[in-house]
Amino acid sequence: VSARVDDASDYAELPMATVSLEDNPNEHKTRTGDWERSTKDYVPVSPIYANLPRGMPGGPTRPSLAGASRAAPSRPQQVVVVPTPCLVISTRASGKDLGSTFVLSNVFAGCPLKVLCAASWKYQPKGQEPFLYIIVGAETGLYVLETSGDKRELVQVSRRKCTWLYVMDEEGIMISISDVSGRAQVCVHDLNSLLVGPNEDIRFKTTRLLESESRAKCAVTRTPDTGFTFLCVAVKHQLLLMQWYEPRRKFMKLKDFQTPFTEQPRMMELLVLEGEPLPVLCVGATRDKQTRSKQLSLVNPNYPPEKLAKHMSSELGWVRVRSGREDIFATAVKQIGRDRFMLCFSNVATFIDHNGDLSVSPGEPDKIIFETPPDVAVYTPDAIIGFSQHRMERRSVHTSKITHQMKDTRETFRVVGKEGNIIIEAKPEGEDSSHLYLLIRK
Repeated sequence: VSARVDDASDYAELPMATVSLEDNPNEHKTRTGDWERSTKDYVPVSPIYANLPRGMPGGPTRPSLAGASRAAPSRPQQVVVVPTPCLVISTRASGKDLGSTFVLSNVFAGCPLKVLCAASWKYQPKGQEPFLYIIVGAETGLYVLETSGDKRELVQVSRRKCTWLYVMDEEGIMISISDVSGRAQVCVHDLNSLLVGPNEDIRFKTTRLLESESRAKCAVTRTPDTGFTFLCVAVKHQLLLMQWYEPRRKFMKLKDFQTPFTEQPRMMELLVLEGEPLPVLCVGATRDKQTRSKQLSLVNPNYPPEKLAKHMSSELGWVRVRSGREDIFATAVKQIGRDRFMLCFSNVATFIDHNGDLSVSPGEPDKIIFETPPDVAVYTPDAIIGFSQHRMERRSVHTSKITHQMKDTRETFRVVGKEGNIIIEAKPEGEDSSHLYLLIRK
């Protein structure tokens, strides 16, 4: 069995490498503090993640990992799942947050890969329960993990170092950034091409969007009214804006700007503003030194090239700091309404409109302060979850109080996927392998 792609110059044909994941036959539970631990490898907590049959007569096909296993190399890497807990994080809040429970559900215990990024794909066949796949980008390539069935196998579909992933669930499309001999490649993959029968080869359909001599950075957004998907790519001296065109199943280039910058913005987020036909790119934020009022730093592709060029200076950088203001080194900006945005910097999260004015409901806090500055902040409708090296802290947007938290100095936590399902890597101290979890609200 081989994994192939349509563009031979992009991905070479390679043997399918398979990692077999055996269920742990022993199971017991212990309680430690706020955590309920189960040593069963994977605990279904939602119909989406329930164990599903491997196939039905006449039904749709999906990645036949069992078939790949039979034709794997003579010495495939075998990994036995070690007892790794499912963590149930209990609630100590009241009122609006009472009864809320989050589960860290383990999907890959004893992962031997050096994980750089991850994403999930929910495939919904007609008349059946959805299937969930975890896609892992690592130093050694791109892998697909099937999470249903008694046995789960990790199939390698590319040997190229993958540093970033984004999945468009409904279209079955994935965007990736890979590193090829020091050059960055932005590619689009058709995940539906993985849906083959048990004895068929996987022909992984891949299209290369662009290649750069240096690094690349991407941002994706979907407009709430029209459902259009836009992709922005920043490479050395170039900024591109593309739109997904479903009839042709490809990205079409809308704008191509030359920039004076050799490096990509520290932060990139596409925002949809009323009155603007195309999304704008947020690259950071500043604040007034006296009033402390915030202002988003935007690159507007709706401007003509000449006007846009006037707003860019290699000396000032992507975030232009005017007199009387200072860069707050924003770590996250997330659009959560038509004209409402979550802005995170240092250990603070606040809510503003596109003009920088506060945008909070009566009786709710204008800012949320974390005990530890989070490396990654994830917004949910009722809370913001901050992730740092040894801590996960969930604070209510209604009260700013902690509703869930998890601290463990013996483990290192890292968010490797935050679009759609939140995917977390936990690495115990002194171990080479790590564990991948899905954060699920129960």
